[in-house]
Amino acid sequence: MLLRILAVFAILIVALSLGYTQQPKPTAPVAPAPPGLPTPAQSQPQVFVPTLPAPVQSQPQVFLTIPAPAPTPSAQPAKEKTLDQLLDELTSLRAQKAEMEKKEQDLIKTIQQKTLKQNERMKQLGLTATGSSPDRVGRIIIEGNTVTTDGTICEMLNLQPGQVLDNSKLKEARDRLEKAGFESAILELISSEVDSTFKDILVKVKEKKK
Repeated sequence: MLLRILAVFAILIVALSLGYTQQPKPTAPVAPAPPGLPTPAQSQPQVFVPTLPAPVQSQPQVFLTIPAPAPTPSAQPAKEKTLDQLLDELTSLRAQKAEMEKKEQDLIKTIQQKTLKQNERMKQLGLTATGSSPDRVGRIIIEGNTVTTDGTICEMLNLQPGQVLDNSKLKEARDRLEKAGFESAILELISSEVDSTFKDILVKVKEKKK
């Protein structure tokens, strides 16, 4: 313990002696410059201005709004029609059928009348052909069908009012009806009351019994 105290005192004495020996040296006075000699220019302090980087132009931000998908309506189950609705629908279809048949008959009548007037005018002008005019299809009258509609039978016949009457076409029409399932099919030609060149076709069918 005593040795430690002596060592501390020794260190303090050395430190104090070093402090007294290191005294600042006196600076020599600077003699003024003789007249006529230029004095050195006093150095100006340099001022450094920091250069700031150019601001970066920010690009405009574009925001795209995506609309939300519309909700899909849920499929509603088909409602079963009532008996009254079915009867009303059948009545409407039959009314349309009757109207279409009436329009067809009116159209055929108009065609026949125009053809008759045209033939009479040609006769007056002396432009009648030497040979007889070919017969043409007039009205198509269907009898005997109870299940198959008139429109379906007309599609099987493939005959149009006003076209030139061809016996081979009549035979093909009858064969199509027999192949379609009719027990019998007969096609008869009837002279038209409006124009002799038109022949009405009477179609008599007999459906097979189930």
